[in-house]
Amino acid sequence: MKKALFIITALSIIPLVFGSFLINRNKNTLPEYKRTNPTDKKANNYQGFESVDMDGDGFPDFTVRLAAGARTNLTVEIKGVVAGTVSEMAYTINGDIDTTEYVPFQNIFSVYNDQVNALVFKIKLKFKNGKTAPVVIKQMVITNQPPVASFYITDINWTNKVFIATNSFDPDDTLLYYAWDTDGDGTINVTYSTNATLTVYYTVLGSNFVTLFVKDNFGYSNAVSNRCIRTNVPPAASFVISNINWTNKVFDATASHDPDGGTLTYAWDTDGDGLLNTAFSSMNMIYTNIFTTLDTGDVVLYVFDGFVTNTATNVCYRTNVLPVASFTITDINWTNKVFDASASYDPDGGTLTFAWDTDGDGMINTTFSGMNMIYTNFFATLGISNVVLYVCDGFITNTKTNLCYRTNAAPTASFTIADINPTNKAFDASTSYDPDGGTLTYAWDMDGNGAIDTPFSTANIGYTWYFTALGSNNVVLYIFDGFITNTATNMCYHTNASPAAVFSISNVNSTNKIFDASASTDPDDSITGYAWDLDGNGIIDMPFSLENLIYTNYYTNFGTNQVVLYVRDLFVTNTTSNLCFRTNFWPTSVFTITPKIGTSNQLFACNAGGSFDSDGNISTYQWDFNGDGMYEVSVTSNTYATNFTNIAGQYNIALKVTDTLGAFSVTTNRVFISTNNDGLVLWNQLGSVSEVTTSACGRDLSFPNTGNYAFVPGKYGNAIGLTDDSLKDLLFLDDASSVLNPEEGTIEMWVKIAEDPLGYQYGGYLLWNGACTPWETNGANLCMLDPELIGLFNGSVAFNGTTVSVQYNLAANRNEHAFINQWMHVALVWNRSGIGGTSDCLRLYLNGATVASTNLSTWGTVASGSTFIGSGVDWHTANKFWIDNLKVYTKAKTNFSDRLTE
Repeated sequence: MKKALFIITALSIIPLVFGSFLINRNKNTLPEYKRTNPTDKKANNYQGFESVDMDGDGFPDFTVRLAAGARTNLTVEIKGVVAGTVSEMAYTINGDIDTTEYVPFQNIFSVYNDQVNALVFKIKLKFKNGKTAPVVIKQMVITNQPPVASFYITDINWTNKVFIATNSFDPDDTLLYYAWDTDGDGTINVTYSTNATLTVYYTVLGSNFVTLFVKDNFGYSNAVSNRCIRTNVPPAASFVISNINWTNKVFDATASHDPDGGTLTYAWDTDGDGLLNTAFSSMNMIYTNIFTTLDTGDVVLYVFDGFVTNTATNVCYRTNVLPVASFTITDINWTNKVFDASASYDPDGGTLTFAWDTDGDGMINTTFSGMNMIYTNFFATLGISNVVLYVCDGFITNTKTNLCYRTNAAPTASFTIADINPTNKAFDASTSYDPDGGTLTYAWDMDGNGAIDTPFSTANIGYTWYFTALGSNNVVLYIFDGFITNTATNMCYHTNASPAAVFSISNVNSTNKIFDASASTDPDDSITGYAWDLDGNGIIDMPFSLENLIYTNYYTNFGTNQVVLYVRDLFVTNTTSNLCFRTNFWPTSVFTITPKIGTSNQLFACNAGGSFDSDGNISTYQWDFNGDGMYEVSVTSNTYATNFTNIAGQYNIALKVTDTLGAFSVTTNRVFISTNNDGLVLWNQLGSVSEVTTSACGRDLSFPNTGNYAFVPGKYGNAIGLTDDSLKDLLFLDDASSVLNPEEGTIEMWVKIAEDPLGYQYGGYLLWNGACTPWETNGANLCMLDPELIGLFNGSVAFNGTTVSVQYNLAANRNEHAFINQWMHVALVWNRSGIGGTSDCLRLYLNGATVASTNLSTWGTVASGSTFIGSGVDWHTANKFWIDNLKVYTKAKTNFSDRLTE
């Protein structure tokens, strides 16, 4: 019974034990990798591996193996973990691990080793759960292997040898050092270096052992020896002979050579008698010898390499060949002939001399000379004769005979006629020529009566003749070459073309006129004078004269009449007429006021110097200083100064300019009068188009675009703002320098915003210029920007120098303040000497209180450029902000209580 119970109990326990083992077979899996079933490959968190901690130390079990393929290269292999569980590792050899030098984990990697004997390798792994395993230590013994020495010898020549040890190597792959015993005496005479190649220059023949010594970085060394043999091979002698001529020979021994590569010297026995005629020299490799007799004999070459002499013998032939005589004859003209013997030559290459028998009588007329190869002879008579050439090569003379013809060809006469004017003609005979090349002389029969009017002369090739009457006749050219005269005849016409009369009228003023006949022309280029009928009555008022080409007439009355121009040449007079109008031109009034803004009782200078009258007849300048239409002052001077004692405000001043005939012009200008000198130079109420374009004080503003703005209820009356995202420029001031003082000043206005600027969408409200305009460094800037990027209120001054700026934020985040859709008074104030007696040089005011300041005063000194007012940045600025009541001062304000009234 008990036995049966035990069996039943055992059978019940065994499945539980194995079931527990199967269900929890991965019970040592690290906690961070626990999952419902680690072997379930379909689970979402299955990683394709299991990390087992069999020893329960909280880290996966892994092994580290070291292997040394070479002393300098260790291979490390880590098993049991992979990159899925380990993120980084740090290791060292014979030292402590630096945990700041973790590197990405690898299962197999190489480590460079420069140590020998016992090594201690340490490694630490960092797991992806942030835990670090204890240091693993592995020991290993590394031994050094001696290097292998090997070299071979190559010959430059028998004395110069190259020893090459590049086949030597170190099994441990370290740097090798080489030393040499080059004479076999057992002593190193080339010390250790990294050069594996050595060149040695020996001075004697023979042989000896050369020993190479190699060692590695750890001092392990090895050596090897080879025999170096130095023997000499006799040089090879060879030469050729070439002819300069039969006496001058060139002996060329460049084909000689030394098998050992040594330097050869050369000597010559030029007559074959066994005696050297030259010394040994490398310069004698190519040698020229000049023989003085005809003959045939041996020439012997001697070559020496420093040890052995060798020879070569050739036969040298010295014979002469008859020179060849040849020449041609060319004509300079029929008397002057050129004899050219340059085709003559000597087959032996000798130098020829030449002589000539120019009349064929058998007598040489010149001496033998090399200069006579080309010879010019001047014959005095016509005829035919033989010319004989004699050529001599120094041994033999040869001849050549040619016939020389001396005949004359008649010259060819030709000429052209060009008109200077109807009576003056230029005759040009430059197309005439002599086929024989002779010099021609020229004569002319100008009236065709058969009688020559000029003597024969070379100067008459071009001839000018002045005819005294109109008509036509033959002109005959005579040309003479010294033997024959020839002629050519052309018809010459002396006719006249009438001049063309043309003139223009320009005004000096209404009564003074300039008559200009410069456009008048004469086809014959012979105008002799100009005359004028100034009132069109048919009577010439100004007689003919070339000085009347341009004439000024002063009329004494207004009206219209014909003016007639007379133009005359040598034969004919021509005329033309134009209407001349004499009317009065109205004057133009222009004036300036200095200053344009001032105080009562201050003197204001009015300058009408820019006014003008085309007739030059201004008589009076009249001034209306109160705009009532009545002119209080009438003067003849164009300047006038006055002051204003009436109440402050803006006044229109009118100027009336009148000429002597009662014609007048009126223009107006504005001046602003204040009760005290507060420095106000610009005040624009910004409430309508007329208020924008007509400032209450100072310069007017303009609209750079149309249709991109709207007027809305403002702080006082209306305000203005942008309504079009694509046209971001609202208002424009063309000359900022007229209202900005670089030393001190104030810009103030009222501003209302729908929301704070947002960077890169509507990133800036440019109240006065601003950081995004091209004029930002020319004057002052006042703008609002994204408070989360830069600062809500930004003010700066630069004036073409260093930019000095201030910033103020209502809140750190956009729109987190109480001023949205509320009117704010903003002012930028600067004074280089200090604002209000303080050290502040630049301030930003908000609603009358200082909110930002700086004591820097390094901005520039020059205001320039233009200003954009109330403009936007980026793409969505429309309907985001509005401005009202803009004022600019040339003084630094500190009290803004006046902001509460317009």
